[in-house]
Amino acid sequence: MVPSRRRRDRRTHGIKALTYPVPEHANNLAWSLGGITAVAFVILLVTGIYITQFYTPVPEHANQSVRDLVSDVWLGSFARGLHFWAAQATFVLALLHLLRVFFHASYKKPREGNWVIGAAMFLLTFLAVFTDTVLKWDQEGYEAMTHNLDVAELLGGAGIWFTDKLTNRVSILLRLFNAHVVIVPGLILLLFVWHALLIKRHRISSHPEIPVSALEPSEPFTTHLRRVAASGLVLLGVLSMLGVLGRVFGCDQQVVRVRSLSQIIEARRWRPAR
Repeated sequence: MVPSRRRRDRRTHGIKALTYPVPEHANNLAWSLGGITAVAFVILLVTGIYITQFYTPVPEHANQSVRDLVSDVWLGSFARGLHFWAAQATFVLALLHLLRVFFHASYKKPREGNWVIGAAMFLLTFLAVFTDTVLKWDQEGYEAMTHNLDVAELLGGAGIWFTDKLTNRVSILLRLFNAHVVIVPGLILLLFVWHALLIKRHRISSHPEIPVSALEPSEPFTTHLRRVAASGLVLLGVLSMLGVLGRVFGCDQQVVRVRSLSQIIEARRWRPAR
């Protein structure tokens, strides 16, 4: 009987680790933006995994594979629309979360390191949005690729990964695809775990309008997670609606054929110097 109870205690230890107290003000919308951003990121991962099954990351077929996804794949158009709007939501929510932390001075000691981690996650989110734009391989993707090559030139030798000079066996499009689906999300997930552990260690920062001496009510973090999950369900409903109505209002991005990757690079080589 005792060994059985010990095994049960070990199984529930992970859940009990999430029951640390959080102050009541952490449940208002502004202080829940970080958690809601995480929900939007999960939506991105799920829809991205589905879309990846039908995407061909080579210049000759990338554009057509996106067209086929929208027109021929079951739920393809909806998944792409939901993925697009989830990306916009993730970026905007992450920015609002950073602004909330800054204006409430939640980045001050001992949370400076977590502020840096959050800023790094935001930059990676921007990189994910950028690489996604290229992957469509339409006119907007062509322009984004041009900016990518401009950045590579600006970085000099450090930017060789973003050019065709690194290797002639793998296209830049495929390398950006790998960055978009593996490298960038992987780094975000690693930083998110670190971010969450530091939040647990330092606890939720105090509200600037609530005196430190005040006895503010608290509740377990698991209760806070349930509130965030409820907000996340609302967000999912809104994003799903946008995904469905996007085609009606013309908000979903059109996929237009563009020149091949070799033509882009060749055009840049002959572009007159400014």
